[in-house]
Amino acid sequence: MNRLPKAYLGALAFALVLMLATALRAEETMKGRIKMVDPDRKEFVLTDAESRDFKFHLERDARITINGREAKLSEVQPDDQAEIIYRVEGELRFAGRITCARL
Repeated sequence: MNRLPKAYLGALAFALVLMLATALRAEETMKGRIKMVDPDRKEFVLTDAESRDFKFHLERDARITINGREAKLSEVQPDDQAEIIYRVEGELRFAGRITCARL
């Protein structure tokens, strides 16, 4: 009968812990209207359908589109309809993807 060396078992345990940690940092989605944008601080506020405000911080590698065109946070305007893909870390929300529709 073959036995796995302890190093393999340790590596397997580490991989399982890493997978669980990644699953806990799963991305979430929120839709609403942009209320406020602060490009210098890389922050914005989204108001959802229940009129609740949520503050987001922009990820370094975040992707932003407005009406299907690549954009910068400084181009996002109040009242833009938006869908945000984000992750939560503690009390903070970090946006990795902003998809805006401007009417």
